[in-house]
Amino acid sequence: MQAGGANDIADIQIMQTFRSKQDWHYFLSVTSKSSLPSNLVLHFVEGFYLPDYKDFDLGFLKQIISGEKKLVKRSDLMSVVVPAFKEFTVDKLYEMMKDDEKALSYLPTFDETKRQRPNRTFVFNVVNTIHQSYISQCSERAIQARATIKPRKEFQEPLQITDEFREIMLSAAHMTSKYP
Repeated sequence: MQAGGANDIADIQIMQTFRSKQDWHYFLSVTSKSSLPSNLVLHFVEGFYLPDYKDFDLGFLKQIISGEKKLVKRSDLMSVVVPAFKEFTVDKLYEMMKDDEKALSYLPTFDETKRQRPNRTFVFNVVNTIHQSYISQCSERAIQARATIKPRKEFQEPLQITDEFREIMLSAAHMTSKYP
């Protein structure tokens, strides 16, 4: 996304065109070549994949326009649906990717002290695009592991139950959500 190195923005036309975070978000995610001023036709020929506007951090924007971070083109995006498992959190994905410079160059800088985490869908889609099928393979392994029913220790020995309590339990229409 760099166009020959970062420069200080002193151009009046740029400053008038991009007055807000919303302007930048629209420019990067929707822009077509025809809507750009002639001096900005650089590499912005098609839209880029960005976090939702509410999750689009100004710090990430500064890293993008300075060339410190890169963006994935929408046409290259490989979306993935990630199950809501405890193993699949933004924190854990960043931990797995902490030494992966390629993936980190596309992701917002993650500060564990901040309350706000980067957008989960955005992070997983970017990692899936950079490392094709990685997220899908992890999801499949987690689903297979969950499909294996393991008896819990506390139920390996028979339960002692009174006849009265047995009748109460059998009369209740309860289906466990944990085991099919």
